[in-house]
Amino acid sequence: MAEKKKVDIKMRKRVRQTKTRTEYNSRYKSKVKTVIKKLLKSIEAKNADASAVYLKEVNSVLSKAANRNILNKKTASRKLAGLSKKVSTLKAKASK
Repeated sequence: MAEKKKVDIKMRKRVRQTKTRTEYNSRYKSKVKTVIKKLLKSIEAKNADASAVYLKEVNSVLSKAANRNILNKKTASRKLAGLSKKVSTLKAKASK
């Protein structure tokens, strides 16, 4: 009987931990999406200066998400590379 209680307590703790982690991860993923949307809006508006600032912020947020295993490292790298390419293209067009 005591063994069953231990298992039940451990199971409940695991459920609590999973719920907490899931909430944290979903909040952080939302933050990543929001920052990326801001960057894409500034690119659409052809604002090179704002895009450079947002790209720095996106880099920071994606790196943290990858380090915390919220996003896969390769996924974060791929997203950052694509966005960097768009910003560099925008800068090149703006400097002409």
